Amino acid sequence: MTWFYVADGQRQGPMEEGAFLDLVRTGKITSETLVWNESLPQWEPYAKVYAQSVQAAEGTKPAGGGAGTTTMSGRKATHYQLKGRQSETPTVVLGPRPTSAAEEAGATTISGMLCRACGGRYPADQIVPFDGGQVCVRCLPSVKQAKAHQRAPEGGFAGFWIRGAARVLDLMLLAVLALGLFAVGKPLLITFFEFKPKVAQDHLELALLLVPLVYSVFFVGTFGATPGKMLLHLRVIRTKDDDHPGYVRALLRELFFYISTLFLCLGHLLAGFDPEKRGVHDFVCDTRVVRG
Repeated sequence: MTWFYVADGQRQGPMEEGAFLDLVRTGKITSETLVWNESLPQWEPYAKVYAQSVQAAEGTKPAGGGAGTTTMSGRKATHYQLKGRQSETPTVVLGPRPTSAAEEAGATTISGMLCRACGGRYPADQIVPFDGGQVCVRCLPSVKQAKAHQRAPEGGFAGFWIRGAARVLDLMLLAVLALGLFAVGKPLLITFFEFKPKVAQDHLELALLLVPLVYSVFFVGTFGATPGKMLLHLRVIRTKDDDHPGYVRALLRELFFYISTLFLCLGHLLAGFDPEKRGVHDFVCDTRVVRG
């Protein structure tokens, strides 16, 4: 039998019954811990599940929660006295509680609408849609955090400061490219425009303005990272398939980066607060910057 339990508001498992009973024996699973397996209709405190197991196996109620023996999955397992510490019932995050099709569709009953996270029922104004289901406003922050954690790549998301450092490295490289372009390009343009320095310089300045845009679009579209990001082991990926953004998405992303910069960089600061460390340009283009 496969077991799940809730610790610190997060679902733990799956685990085989032997490993589960070891946690009971060591006190990591207490009488108040919420547990679930495929034989249970919903999450229950372990003390209740234990009592039901004893009744089913022996036809009697356990005396005072002491040590006893019960049968689960067709074999005997020794249970030790549970620690009776009191704690608040933790929030079940994305727990595998079975629900009917009507419940998943958001059916309203006399007692309210079902929250898929904690299994409780609430008035319609306290239920919000999330990720194809519905959760109560109390569970929404923890569910969002768990969802972001599930989607996080192995290296994690790149935050505001490391992305800023990568941008500084890119600007340093762009400065070198601009100086080289100016030194080599100006004499050539003067010659091309029949020794008209003013016309040549105007064209050169326009080209220098486009260099950062072309630089970013080429490297992000081709390799998924600019040289600055490569040096810090960062990548820009599409949310849906973790692949390179492509040239069109890289162009839109860079344009919205400039727009965010014009508005006091407020769009960039959002990366410091979003669970997936996304700026406005990442939200618009459905991209993320990850480590590794």
